[in-house]
Amino acid sequence: MATELADLERSLAGVDAELSGVDQALLTLDAERQAIPVAAERDLGNDVVRLAERQRRRTECRVGRDKQRRVHDGDLTRRDQAWADFAEYAGTHRFALRHLDDQATALREFRRDLDKVESALRLLSLRETAQKGAERELARAGGSPAFGD
Repeated sequence: MATELADLERSLAGVDAELSGVDQALLTLDAERQAIPVAAERDLGNDVVRLAERQRRRTECRVGRDKQRRVHDGDLTRRDQAWADFAEYAGTHRFALRHLDDQATALREFRRDLDKVESALRLLSLRETAQKGAERELARAGGSPAFGD
């Protein structure tokens, strides 16, 4: 029995040594697991996503800016062409490119005067038509016209 007890004590000492080794391995594993920078990796992942999104947005803005620049350049070209056409027209018709408001006022007054002349011509035409009709009636009635052609 003493031998069995000594064998059991040796076995228990061996198991204790193994358990101590396993316990030490678990402590080492736990320490290494805690040493792994999970939060840092998560932050790094978030930062990578943020930078990728910024790059995507920057590219998107650059494309939009280039499109707006092309539209603006086209607008400037059309404006410059319109001014060139206007300058050519102004040169052909001999009016200045300055003080356009005064010229617009003069053109409105000229239009008003032309409208007056047009109205006077219509009135004259109506009166002449009425006069000719009256002369025909008078001639049919046997009288002589007071006014000759």
